[in-house]
Amino acid sequence: MVKIPLSINQFDAIANEYDETFYIGGIGSGKSFVLGVFVYNEARLAGSVGLITAPVTDTLNNSTLHELKNVWAQLGLIQDIHYVVGIAPPDNWCIESYSRLNTNILTWRWGSYTIVDGSDNFNKHRGLELDYVAADEFRDIKNGAWQMYRGRMRGKAKKIINGKYRMLAVTTPPDDPAKIDHTGGLRAYHAFSEENIIKQDFIPNAPTVMSWDFNASPKKPMSTGLIQEVKGKYYLTKEFIFKNSNTDEQCQKILEFFQRNSFSGTLTITGDYSGHRKESNATRSDYAIIEYYFSRYPDYRLKTRPTLSIRDRVASLNAQFRNMAGERGLWVDSRCVKHIEDLYKTRWKESGAGLDDSDPERTHPSDELSYWAYNFFPIDKKEIMYG
Repeated sequence: MVKIPLSINQFDAIANEYDETFYIGGIGSGKSFVLGVFVYNEARLAGSVGLITAPVTDTLNNSTLHELKNVWAQLGLIQDIHYVVGIAPPDNWCIESYSRLNTNILTWRWGSYTIVDGSDNFNKHRGLELDYVAADEFRDIKNGAWQMYRGRMRGKAKKIINGKYRMLAVTTPPDDPAKIDHTGGLRAYHAFSEENIIKQDFIPNAPTVMSWDFNASPKKPMSTGLIQEVKGKYYLTKEFIFKNSNTDEQCQKILEFFQRNSFSGTLTITGDYSGHRKESNATRSDYAIIEYYFSRYPDYRLKTRPTLSIRDRVASLNAQFRNMAGERGLWVDSRCVKHIEDLYKTRWKESGAGLDDSDPERTHPSDELSYWAYNFFPIDKKEIMYG
């Protein structure tokens, strides 16, 4: 088995569970590598039919396919041994030819097929039934092509196993961002899915972590979540998300909730490390205010650390939703609707430099939850401070 190191961006593009992914970057950002690994992963399903495309056939044949072959060689795949392009498969492979001529077909030895064709005449593909699509230089693909391919995601191989149809496009930044179908950059919390959403009531005596994202703004909501441990698993059971609020008002709302539900569990506070700072017009820090309201609860403590990497913080939360072994350790109560919406909609900036916070409503609930993961289950394993 060949082990290939991936950057976090590359891994997110290849391994996320989103139907459509756009990997946007300049020269040297690894777009071809992402495309090549994606195609190989998808094509390993025997009987699958996929499509590799580029804006025009010449670009596809002279550039895209050449780069993909180099990627597959890094993965240990050898042309004419593991796959053939534009010719019928050898008789000793004992698999059927996709078509009579096979001129634009990449045939894999284990019996799957990838159509290799430009999108300059995309209408000829309207009759296809595809399991996946991989597109190079999406910025220059004709308008309407991607939408048509989307409608062809009905391949039989994925249908048999109830698999997820995947579409991946790599591209340099488009002149018109709307070209990316209003989806922006990569989805940040790709590991979060419907399988992480359940109904879990707040348990009055369960060990509880109160996580914070601080905002005191008419447009940006302040976000607090209660994460509870139940039989070694973790559940976001209650959310408090309000615009034009402050830490003191938020604490009062949470305290009322605790009193109404007779909360008696242990309590740990976590969240954004910036809450330790005193604002110029305040006499106490955010965490000092929180301590004033909640320090009487059993085993009260504060667990925070500076965010050294936003990507590590996001990756720590993704690993709780679903790690590389397919294990899940965090679920969200279905009534925490603002968290759920934010986890689905928060995306990376198209440049890849940070989360897209152009919408003032976005990132705050997911930030708050990611502070919990980063402070309790960090993937970077750096020392965590208490206090």
